Amino acid sequence: MGARIVQPHIDAGGACDPVADSVWERVPVTVPLELQPSALALSKAIDALDGQGHHPFLEPHRLDDAGWVANRWCELLSLPLEVKQRMMVLDNPLLRLELVGDMLERSGITG
Repeated sequence: MGARIVQPHIDAGGACDPVADSVWERVPVTVPLELQPSALALSKAIDALDGQGHHPFLEPHRLDDAGWVANRWCELLSLPLEVKQRMMVLDNPLLRLELVGDMLERSGITG
């Protein structure tokens, strides 16, 4: 299980800076095969932004980590701040990525 987000902070630009419970250790959860399209689409989005001179995420890009991929999509997607906050407080990174994957699919970003 990943770190529990206690109090996500979302700035005026929509970027989320989650504050994790210091008692929990963040353990990466591998992106499963069925959620790989979300990670691949994020990789392409990062490449496109880099090509435009925008570098929204610090390296290393952890595209194999379900929580990291889900959180970065929450930052990039044009979602109401309340929705972003609700997503970021979910303890389960796979559930968070599944929900993001559903949004990406409905919007035509993935498959």
